[in-house]
Amino acid sequence: RMIPYRAEMLYAGKASNAGNAATYLQERCDYLKIVPTDESYETIQKLFVKYYAQQKDWTKVKYFAALVKKPDADTVYYSAFASYSTEKYAEAVSIIENSKTGNMTLSTAARSLYARSLQKIGRTSAALSEFASLEAGGIMDDQTRLDYAETLLLAGHLNSAYAQSAKCSLPQALYVGGIALFNNRDWKTAENCFARYRRSSAAVNENETQAYALFYQGYAQYRQGKAADAYANLVQFAQKYPQHALVWNARMTASNAAVQAGRLNDAVIQAQT
Repeated sequence: RMIPYRAEMLYAGKASNAGNAATYLQERCDYLKIVPTDESYETIQKLFVKYYAQQKDWTKVKYFAALVKKPDADTVYYSAFASYSTEKYAEAVSIIENSKTGNMTLSTAARSLYARSLQKIGRTSAALSEFASLEAGGIMDDQTRLDYAETLLLAGHLNSAYAQSAKCSLPQALYVGGIALFNNRDWKTAENCFARYRRSSAAVNENETQAYALFYQGYAQYRQGKAADAYANLVQFAQKYPQHALVWNARMTASNAAVQAGRLNDAVIQAQT
């Protein structure tokens, strides 16, 4: 009984301590030769699942989850998340759906993961229904709301996607909202969302979305007749991301923006680059 307690003391709820806690567990199990018939065996396997999930070691998460005979809500979530993180979305759905056969109360994170996994395998209506249920229950945290907004966006519900993103305080929601507005041709508000996203701390570590945000901001400026701003951002995009799939579009739009601004030499340069 003391082994799980001491492991949790080492872990102390911090992901950075998960490695030390897992090492301690393994050493004690080896020393004491813990076997499945031991009273603490099941609890120890659940802790292994949690600690390796914190380290993103999905292979070990799946290994130890398979040793748990009576999974609790955390084990179900971590096991499903391991499947999701290795792109086995149908497996993640199956794990969570199988847990529903008992009286287990799933966490908000697990239900959100379930909805995201449903969307990944094309069960969009079921995903949206799950998200709507979470919102109706008043248990929609920021990450779940962001997931909801992204699913609505993928389903083509642009107004609803923007409405959900506007309720979310995560910087990534600005990007999702911007895409919804962009597709709705609300150029001014879309430009504002992309500009705010690019100024956020999140954009620093998200190179792919940062690139798209720069292009979309420039294009939205072009559609508003802000030729000088559009030219500057689109040329910056083309220079910064020369291998991007949208670089040709950026050069051509920058060329048109240069014509609008009366900068004919710049227009020729961008068209010929």
